[in-house]
This record gives sequence, structure tokens and C-alpha cells, in this order.
Amino acid sequence: MAPDMWSGWGIRTLSSDHVAYNPFSYHTGTVWPHDSAMIAGGFRRYGLDEAAGRVAKGVFDSAERFAGNRLPELFAGLPRDSASLPVPYLGASSPQAWAAASVFRLVAVLCGIHARVSPTGERELYVNPALPDWLPELTITNLRAGGGAMDLRFHGGEVEALRNSTGYQIVRAPAPRPVPPRYMRTPRARPPARHV
Repeated sequence: MAPDMWSGWGIRTLSSDHVAYNPFSYHTGTVWPHDSAMIAGGFRRYGLDEAAGRVAKGVFDSAERFAGNRLPELFAGLPRDSASLPVPYLGASSPQAWAAASVFRLVAVLCGIHARVSPTGERELYVNPALPDWLPELTITNLRAGGGAMDLRFHGGEVEALRNSTGYQIVRAPAPRPVPPRYMRTPRARPPARHV
């Protein structure tokens, strides 16, 4: 979130302090909405809720300024000020699937939504909202899961299930961290060899 990486519209692909920085270049200074959404998810995972909210606001604000509210694949990494607009990248796809999906990812990040099947087979939808001040309330309707749908109302740090025909139990808590597969776990330290 330092000014060299944070443009005000999203996270740049390269620091503006780097010698190769070019806010109009494909991967050396532009802003990609889906990258910003993934970074916001990381912020939430590590408890940086305010930073996640700032990233979401920057991306949402940029979407409002593009024709038809369509987020392009990427846009220039120029700094935002009170009179600026996000500058399109020439040749960027618009609309673009992963840019459009970043809006849904950011909503899931702010609401702390994570679905899983527990080790005992129960279907669980974890919700852990951290709505920023600029988004005090949010209602999600027809959220599809399993063989049904649910409607959820978020207000600040609270969540209310208005309808749930999914078979998923709603759990108001942060999602548990996944256990890595055995082959990815750090091997246990072996005791030192004894010489007999």
C-alpha cells in the first residue's frame, strides 16, 4: 500500500520507483483488477482489513469511470488524484472475464465468504465480514451453492441469513486454513545419528 505500488485505483505490477517502471506498459506498472482482488484477499487473510477495503474501493471506483462500468483487463498505473480518471490501456480487452470476476472476488473478500466441505463431510459456508465505512451494508441474493441458493444480509460485522436452501451450514467465523497435502508438509527433524 506504499505510494510506489498503490496507484489509488489498484495495485501496480511494478513499483513506480523502479527504473523500468512505465505506467502504460503491460506488466511494468499497469493495474490489473484481478491482481488487486487477489492481493485484497491476502490482506484479509492476514488481518489487514482496512487495506483490503481500500483496494476494493479503488477497483470499484475505477469500474464506475469506465464505459458501462466494465473493468478492462488492465489500465494505466498513473497515480490517482482528485481530478484524474483511470487511463485505459490501448488494446486491453473490455469487458474481460477475470477483470469482471474481480468484482465478485472483492465482494467475497469483504464479506469473508469461503465454502468448504469439512473433514467429516458437512457442507459449511464461512462468513467473516469486515465491511468498510464506505460500504456499511450489503445484501447478496441468490448466492448459488450445492443444489440451492441463499440470501445473506451483511451489516458491519454482522450477517443474517434471509434464505438458505443450499444444504450449507452458515458459520460466522474466519475460514479454517487448509491443511497442506502430506507431500507438501515440512518433514520432521530427524534426531541426530548416534554412533555406537
